[in-house]
Amino acid sequence: MVNMKILDLPLKAKWYEMIESGNKKEEYREIKKYWIGRLAKCGGHNSYEKTGFYCKKAICFSCITRGNGFHPKEYTHVRFRFGYTQRTMLFELESITIGVGNTNWGAPDNECVFILKLGKCIKKMKVRTQQNFNRKTNETVFGISIMPDGGKRYCKYPIGHQEYKDYTQAHQAMKDVQKILDNGGRLVYSPKGSAGINKNEYVKIEMT
Repeated sequence: MVNMKILDLPLKAKWYEMIESGNKKEEYREIKKYWIGRLAKCGGHNSYEKTGFYCKKAICFSCITRGNGFHPKEYTHVRFRFGYTQRTMLFELESITIGVGNTNWGAPDNECVFILKLGKCIKKMKVRTQQNFNRKTNETVFGISIMPDGGKRYCKYPIGHQEYKDYTQAHQAMKDVQKILDNGGRLVYSPKGSAGINKNEYVKIEMT
């Protein structure tokens, strides 16, 4: 799996929901100092040692909007946040280019902007708490289980998260694991591979 380099962007409700519904395929940012710093590889600085190329012009806007002056940072994904809440969604980032965007999707009329072209949405896996029974100690304990993308059952059991003494601990673990998965984490199966999308098995959680 390619290591993720994630660009984090908060969005207003209108644009977030349009992207979430699949009706908006691009996101736009103005070509100004702040966004040049975040999206351009040069970061707005003429430094051959850091970037491997020289600025074509003394003014950033002129440089990046003409010829081959724009070199985007190498982000692989973009994570949108609903305002400044905990609600997020993660997408593959196909490209960052410069051009005139779609005004129906929030771009200014007839003005060059940074265009973030979105790829597929990285779907969220679902996590829940559950009651377990420790046969060695004859105790009731609590754990968490995961329903993988496309699955119909909570059948993946993260190793190290199955013997919490009380529900509160398990519930906090559930939130922590959900956050890891929402931010690009993945399930790691045995060397033989998964037993099947709806089959019971123990897994590890790997952060990217």
